[in-house]
Amino acid sequence: MSEPATPPLFAVLIGDELVAAHAPIDVLQREALAHARTHFQGRTVVNVATGWPIAFGRRGVNKTLNHAARREHVQSVPALPALLVHADWIGKEANRDPDEIRNVPWVHTFAAVLVLAGIAYRVRLIVKETNVGYRFYDHDMIEHKEPADP
Repeated sequence: MSEPATPPLFAVLIGDELVAAHAPIDVLQREALAHARTHFQGRTVVNVATGWPIAFGRRGVNKTLNHAARREHVQSVPALPALLVHADWIGKEANRDPDEIRNVPWVHTFAAVLVLAGIAYRVRLIVKETNVGYRFYDHDMIEHKEPADP
């Protein structure tokens, strides 16, 4: 599965959308979870590239924040819906999790770019697909960063 050299830019955040940028990480995580629950948990977006509806469930939101030890990862939460709407589909592969594979056989990867506080991040978004075709957001991971063009 190969990714495009530079996925298109899809979201710009200044870094204090949730709380002050310098707030302790536990406060930031708590606010990110509250933001997600209020603004997009339980909702569905449609990815432009594929036309697929993608749901934001409780598990995906919680998993995102449980894995989010880095400040910029937590700060990216308000951009998740826009990123999923506009991300490029990279490909799909079989689910390797033995506990999920029976009901969730496919894992799709999407890519986008987020500019957060002037720094561009390549974002990988994971969408899992059930055996009846239901697609849901599972988690995202900011892979690397570089300065954003002025």
